[in-house]
Amino acid sequence: MQHIDHQQSERHTARTARQERRGVVSIVLVVGLTTVLAAVALAVNAAWLVYHRNQIRSVCEASALAGVGQMFDQSPIASGLHGRHTSPDALAVLTGRQDARAREQAVRFGALNVVARRPMRLDANWDNNTDGDLVTGWVDDPTALGAPLLRWQGRGPLNSMVVQTGLAKSKSLALSLWAAGMFSFEPVEMTVSARATVDQRVFGFRPAGHVSVPMVPLMIQGSGGNADSQNDADQYRVDPATGRVSRGRDGLAEFTIYLGTARRGGGSAGVPADETTKIIHFGKVASGYGLRRQILSGLTAGDLELIGGAVLQEASAAPSAIGFADATTANLASIRRSLSEIVGQKRIWPTGDHGSSAITGFTAARVVGFQHKGPMGQLAVVLQPCVLHTCTALVCVEAERNPRIGKVCLTQ
Repeated sequence: MQHIDHQQSERHTARTARQERRGVVSIVLVVGLTTVLAAVALAVNAAWLVYHRNQIRSVCEASALAGVGQMFDQSPIASGLHGRHTSPDALAVLTGRQDARAREQAVRFGALNVVARRPMRLDANWDNNTDGDLVTGWVDDPTALGAPLLRWQGRGPLNSMVVQTGLAKSKSLALSLWAAGMFSFEPVEMTVSARATVDQRVFGFRPAGHVSVPMVPLMIQGSGGNADSQNDADQYRVDPATGRVSRGRDGLAEFTIYLGTARRGGGSAGVPADETTKIIHFGKVASGYGLRRQILSGLTAGDLELIGGAVLQEASAAPSAIGFADATTANLASIRRSLSEIVGQKRIWPTGDHGSSAITGFTAARVVGFQHKGPMGQLAVVLQPCVLHTCTALVCVEAERNPRIGKVCLTQ
């Protein structure tokens, strides 16, 4: 009997030991699985946060770029075209309209993007408070990253917009994390900002990747490109959204450029008339097809290869690689057909002094119509000035501010 009791005791002891080991293994397994699950949750949530932060940053950048594109200073057009000085109060009203358009455009672009399964709704912040979603103002040096923003307070120019938004409980956009209930993770709030600025210190243009320079190879000479010299004629209306041109008034007066040659004094020899425009041949081959392509599609890297890949504002004679062509009857007809296909579209036009071959500046205008003949039989093209921003613009601190052309860039 004692032997049997001893065996039963040993079996009981062994069974108890096995049960204890199973308990220890279960505890270790639970702790290990919990640790692994927590590590997975942290990794997944970290990637989730980075993904949403990048989404919000893209929204901020797109909204800032869209909004700041409305901030071109149109006061030189508004004042110069009508031959009068614009008062500070009128300029303040004009700038206020630009500010309103910029905010509306930024809000519109923000609503087109979805973050955390909801549209990103930006507050217009009409009071321009520092902590608002949209803050507008002026930056002295747009090329300097992080340059201070002088907040706009109803007076002065505009060239910059800050968009700052993110995920917040107040916007019902706080981000719920994966396995939040298991590990008591609180919904995450985050704020991202981006700043875009218009830089109008333009001194030239260079194709950017596959983007051509939207320049017409016709150089306006003399006072043709000067808004202050225009004749105060407002006969065309342009829809800013579609570029559609119709007869009527829109507050922006047009000016006329002339292209061609005419006979003077009854002589038999053809003498150049007082042209306001010269045909420029960029590129290796001067052909009618090349000129048409440049008018329709702009200047490519191949067109500018012989002049260093860029069209620059020159202080003296233009580079020898830029040729000028005579305005014959045949190419005038071709130029008119080409220009008629870009009616209403914004284009850059090089400008220069009368009788000179130097490109001394640039202006922006749309073709809105044609006159049958100029005063001496030339092709007469009616242009309406506009403002234009392009990624092909070259800017520097030393360049003078161009009132009609700029480059929109992210500066923060």
